[in-house]
Amino acid sequence: MIKIIFSFLALLSITSCASFQMNLLNPKQTISPQLPYIEAQFDVTSIESAYTLGSTTGGASTIGAANWNFNKNRAFGLGTSFTALNTTSFRDKRVQDAITIFKREVENNICDNAIDNKKGIAVCRIAAADTSKNWGWFVPYCLTLCTSALFGIPPLSYTVEIDAQIDIYDNQNNLIKKYSALGNDTEYCALYWGYTESNGARTAAAVALLNALKDIKTQIQTDQVALSRKLVAR
Repeated sequence: MIKIIFSFLALLSITSCASFQMNLLNPKQTISPQLPYIEAQFDVTSIESAYTLGSTTGGASTIGAANWNFNKNRAFGLGTSFTALNTTSFRDKRVQDAITIFKREVENNICDNAIDNKKGIAVCRIAAADTSKNWGWFVPYCLTLCTSALFGIPPLSYTVEIDAQIDIYDNQNNLIKKYSALGNDTEYCALYWGYTESNGARTAAAVALLNALKDIKTQIQTDQVALSRKLVAR
């Protein structure tokens, strides 16, 4: 009976949880007026350090062939075999999500990309990030033999806090201004209204970065006149 319950919950968790919302990768809220055209660049090493490079799974299998000959009194065989190593790599989707979000923030919301003449670059770095898995509801989840999940009670949640930094340079690589902000978000893993574990972590990371960039956009909006003057002058 317990095996049936676990199998049912496993199937239900796959089909009944919310999926990652791809529209998170298309941030809104354009500043006005926008900056002159600047190129978006991302310090990939910083985001890989904040999360992971990905994961690799592997296994080994023995492949062989043998020919056997039998006679009345004995059996003997001759064959060869070798071991094959199989590995599969999985990239951490949060890394590409962060790059896509920042690129679209700069190109669509911060600067006027209709102007072909580039006036500078904006470099995004993740100064620090913390991801915590919260097991506050896991005890009742276990005590009820996981059936509490059927009522939409989340067994766990993900909280992500990000310290994002944007450095704006002119075409001569002179630093014009640095901006930084904190962003955080919590997403729950639950049936019906919550996410699977992987999508919960991914969504929390994306929303936390969006919140940090929203704060930075407000700062850039305040400095828009001075920034535009320095970008155009150099």
